[in-house]
Amino acid sequence: MTYAVSSTYAPDGRAGSPENGGEPSLDIWSLAGRVWARKGFLFLFVCAAMALAYVALSTVSPRYTGEVRVLIEGIAPDPTNPLGNQTVREADQQKIESEIQVLLSRSLADDVVSTLKLEEWDEFASSSTGFFGLGGSRSNSKSDVMDAYFSRLNVYQIGTSRVIAIDFWAEHPRSATIIANAIADIYIADQLNQQVTVTRRASSWLDQQVEKLRAQVKASEDAVSEYRRKTGLIESNGNTLKSAELSELNTQLILARAAKSEAQARLDSARMLMESPSGIETSSEVLDSSLIQQLREQEVALQRQITELSADLLPQHPDMIARQAELDDLRRAIGDEVGKIVRRLENEVRVAAARESSLRQSIARLKSEVTREKQREGELRALEREAAANRGLLESFLLRASETGARDDRLIQRPEARIISRAETPQSPSFPQKGPVLMLAFMASLTIGLLLILAFEMFAPVPRPVAVREAGRGPRVTTAPPVMAQPAYQPAPPASYAMPASQQAQMASVHPMAPPPMAPPGQGGFAPAQPSAPVTQMIARLPAGAYLTPHDQWLLGEGAKTILQFVRQRPAINRGGHLVRVSAGRTGARGLAGLARLLSQTGASVLVVGCAPSRAPGFTDLICGRSSLGQVMQAESQSRVCYVDWGTIPIHDDPALIRSTLAGLSNQASIILVADADSVVAGLSMSIDRACDTGLVLVSAGDRTAPSLPMTPSAGLVQVG
Repeated sequence: MTYAVSSTYAPDGRAGSPENGGEPSLDIWSLAGRVWARKGFLFLFVCAAMALAYVALSTVSPRYTGEVRVLIEGIAPDPTNPLGNQTVREADQQKIESEIQVLLSRSLADDVVSTLKLEEWDEFASSSTGFFGLGGSRSNSKSDVMDAYFSRLNVYQIGTSRVIAIDFWAEHPRSATIIANAIADIYIADQLNQQVTVTRRASSWLDQQVEKLRAQVKASEDAVSEYRRKTGLIESNGNTLKSAELSELNTQLILARAAKSEAQARLDSARMLMESPSGIETSSEVLDSSLIQQLREQEVALQRQITELSADLLPQHPDMIARQAELDDLRRAIGDEVGKIVRRLENEVRVAAARESSLRQSIARLKSEVTREKQREGELRALEREAAANRGLLESFLLRASETGARDDRLIQRPEARIISRAETPQSPSFPQKGPVLMLAFMASLTIGLLLILAFEMFAPVPRPVAVREAGRGPRVTTAPPVMAQPAYQPAPPASYAMPASQQAQMASVHPMAPPPMAPPGQGGFAPAQPSAPVTQMIARLPAGAYLTPHDQWLLGEGAKTILQFVRQRPAINRGGHLVRVSAGRTGARGLAGLARLLSQTGASVLVVGCAPSRAPGFTDLICGRSSLGQVMQAESQSRVCYVDWGTIPIHDDPALIRSTLAGLSNQASIILVADADSVVAGLSMSIDRACDTGLVLVSAGDRTAPSLPMTPSAGLVQVG
């Protein structure tokens, strides 16, 4: 099988050149020459239009505009609070719109008219005549002046800024300047007057409130003092006397408990030591007693004497007996002193217990008194809070009254708007602007003149070529077959694919590079029906078969690139993949599938619409909404080719719907091959052809039947076999 591609072009699907049997096309250069031939008419037409425009401009009274710019002060945005800044911006916009309405208000207009006495100006005094112009009178009523004032005033915001523009036009430049500045001055003055009026009202109201609050504060403070006197709630350092006394008794009770515990501990320790033979002598109270210490010293000295005498005397010796009696007396004296210490400790424990009990009774009595005092103190606190609230409110009102009184002077008031640009006397009228108007008239007259010449040339009769047969007398075939030009450049195979000379000769004999001879009409051959323009060149002839050499495979790849280059010569209509209408002819679905796989080998993603009538949901089901795109697309596992059948639901011809559906499919692949229509979509062929970007016609090598060309902007012939 061999592929050969030839290309044809036409400006659209309807008109072509006379050589191909289409309607005669319009020659741009010839048309330009005809326009140049009528340059005299064009020049006179433009001059007449310019003269009329100049006369019209001369009859219009000039208008001079005074322009004033006023800045509306706003709230400064807080960079730390973006959400609050959005609220500030919205409030600013509402404020600007409100100020614009104030500038357009009738009260401000009345102030301007009264201040400038516009009713006495000739420019604002409208004249009226009686019936048939016999009677005349000048009318300068207030309503007419106001109407003229509003018709000349224009107030608007400049962009998104806080600047308001005040434009006022008049027939005299000085009048426009005076009135525009007066509007801004009176607007600022009204703001100051309103602020002063509001300040004075606020000051008067604050003075009344201050007098009322002073009386309330005095009454509440007197109530607090009277309640203290009746209840005896005298405070010291923030506490009442009962509370201070209770706190002191609690402190003493804690100390009494500690003293009792200490005395009891010393007593228990002394009793435990008395139970041991020599334990009492180690008691701290015993050791701290000076009398016991002296007796101990005497006991030690007497014991030493007895020890010394025992070395020379017997125990029955009178001196030994006397010394022993003295020792016994000393020990009895020490025991008596220890007993006194124990009794003293017992007395201390009893005293501490009695003190603790007394303190407990006093605290219990004070608690009941403090409880009753707390209730009275709560009522006192309520009276004090009321007095403090009245006092704070009075201080706040006094401060506000002082601030308001300071702003009562008009000289220190700051308006919310200020004039940033005053009106200057205009040197040229704002309307009509003769330069731009004359330029527009020139461009319009030139365009209209060219359109008139083009219309005359387009509708003028043009002789038809002799070579074209009359419509309806047979197929449009030229008197001579089209000449197939040899390609200007034929890509050479890689060096690794070079073939021997014998093999090249054999290939040349089987597949000549020259196009096959085409028999003249009427001799058993066919003259291919021309789509819209003559065939320009034979691009490639490529071998294909069951067994391909590396050279053949390289030629197939180059042929696929050539086909892609032809398809992509024209830009896609739908910004997606290229929609290619393929007329398979006798090659059928097999030829179309082979072409799709060949193009996919170049890396392009290919989608085939209507390849085989499988009666599965497809294109028409997608149009009707019965199936989704994922349900109708079927992908090949061996290549990058997807298939969409024509579908199962017959539909009416709707070119717009068909075009939009194909446009949706063009987003799924880079190349979309649209096959011949089957019985389901037989009536949609023309709409499908016109929705495609270009066309391809598959022609078998031995086929002598004239192929059916699609109605696409361009079409190419691909020879198969």
